[in-house]
Amino acid sequence: MVYVVLGLGSLLVGGLPPPCPPPCQCYDTSKVFCSEEKMREIPAGLPGNATQLFFLSDNMLARLPPGAFGTLSRLGELHLDGNQLAELPAGAFAGLGALRRLQLQHNALGSLRPDAFAGLSNLTFLSLEGNQLASLPATLFQGTLGLLHLSLARNQLQALPPGIFLTTLQLGHNNLSSLPPGLLDGLPSLATLGLEHNRLPRLPAGLLRMPTRSWCAWGWRITPGRATAASPTSWAGSRSFLTPSSMCKLSVPARPPSRASPCGR
Repeated sequence: MVYVVLGLGSLLVGGLPPPCPPPCQCYDTSKVFCSEEKMREIPAGLPGNATQLFFLSDNMLARLPPGAFGTLSRLGELHLDGNQLAELPAGAFAGLGALRRLQLQHNALGSLRPDAFAGLSNLTFLSLEGNQLASLPATLFQGTLGLLHLSLARNQLQALPPGIFLTTLQLGHNNLSSLPPGLLDGLPSLATLGLEHNRLPRLPAGLLRMPTRSWCAWGWRITPGRATAASPTSWAGSRSFLTPSSMCKLSVPARPPSRASPCGR
């Protein structure tokens, strides 16, 4: 009888879900929420079968240890936005081959290693908006050939690496004065392009031939000669912005847009 009771006990214990770290909330252990707890380090004991959502946003994380998420091989989404990350060490995302969405916006990233996203072959969405990036390694996206949506808005970028194949590319609020030659020719599936508030001296070659109406270049002025960039700080007197003409595919609202760009913040 003792052996029977122990056997039943083992079955009951074995049937319990993996424990959830105290600062987090786990739902069926596939959704893990560790938000707004002011954590300074990755909590130990995260359930290894987390797959759908994983939030660590708006905490106080300043560093990621190499292999911090190595036990979460089934993870599909990782939210690290709104923290204090200044760098991504080698192997920070090791073991996350199933990851599809990575949100790193609004951190303090000033540079990225060439292999920062190595191994993320299934990544389709990456947000680096609102960091302090002034340049990007030429090989940064070589391991993310499935990447479709990339936001680099609100950084300090002055140039872009070639070979980015996307459907969404947000580059607003940078210091871009040029784009890689043939950038748009290499983006046959591009549906949304944001270039607002940069220092581009002219419309990129091929922009007006794009088979889409979903590009934004607020701050451009169409003049009787060529297109020039005005990049104003307010929308006062902006009636001449991209007025519909044979040069422009964008349907402009009747009123100038608000100071919040229609391409997203």
